[in-house]
Amino acid sequence: MSRRIGLLAMLVSVCAPRVGQAQVGSVDRTWPAGETNAVSIQARHASVHIDVWNRSEVRVRKSDPHARQRLRINRSASRGFFIVVRPEESAEPGRALNDTIFVTVPRKSRVSVQTSTGSVTVLGVEGDVRLESFFDSCVYKGDAERVFVTAYHGTTRVEAGRAREVVVTSGSGDVHVNTGRGGVRIQTVNGDIDVVSMDPLDSADVRSTFGSIAFAATISSEATVALESHSGDVELTLDEDVRARLQLDTYLGAIHNDRGPSAPARPWGSGGWSRVEFALNGGGAIVTASSFRGDIRLRRPE
Repeated sequence: MSRRIGLLAMLVSVCAPRVGQAQVGSVDRTWPAGETNAVSIQARHASVHIDVWNRSEVRVRKSDPHARQRLRINRSASRGFFIVVRPEESAEPGRALNDTIFVTVPRKSRVSVQTSTGSVTVLGVEGDVRLESFFDSCVYKGDAERVFVTAYHGTTRVEAGRAREVVVTSGSGDVHVNTGRGGVRIQTVNGDIDVVSMDPLDSADVRSTFGSIAFAATISSEATVALESHSGDVELTLDEDVRARLQLDTYLGAIHNDRGPSAPARPWGSGGWSRVEFALNGGGAIVTASSFRGDIRLRRPE
């Protein structure tokens, strides 16, 4: 009897998923999530797709049919799961190494993902979300309260209807944000930006060096909104009943205004800047929009 128990224990030990063990090739493992509900992923040459389920477990899947990348998973009480995907040392230089790692986590988890050549997609996660990709896209859709994205060359898409804070920093990629309430901070160099909000925003700071900006968001009467592009157009759409004081500035562009005066307005300062200032419905929120080379457009909602 004791020999049978010992043999059974050995089989369970061999067959059970082991955290911390590196593996090459296909992987499909599930572990208890624990109390931390945090998952961090570093995948230099892999795309990452994260979704959720109503289980207190973390599932990790990876195909890697050419067995060129090694996956290691560690777990601690304070940090949760830490997943690393790295190329094998024997990988040939210059060969495409992209694989996709699929991770399923509890809905309330916090996740952070870093990749270089792969894309990042996170769906349904409701804890804090931090995404970073160097060459490819970052996508988040869900009800997280805070979303932070760094995307150097790829497109960023964020749909977070309940978010209180969305922060996006991008190099040459376009940024598309559909959010709820709270604050938005977005900065790009070459990318275009569009922001949509159904619930009133408390603040927005949106800046692009060479790209255009389209802002069609509901704002609170105490909001502060700053939109700035050096070389791109800035298009602003506000609700009919919004209470706001607006300041529109341009140097080489024109001001097209469906809600008040248009440029050419009175010169402001030295050097030929044009500025238009006026209030909507008695004023309230502070809204500024400026561009050095581009046009400023204030539109009515459709």
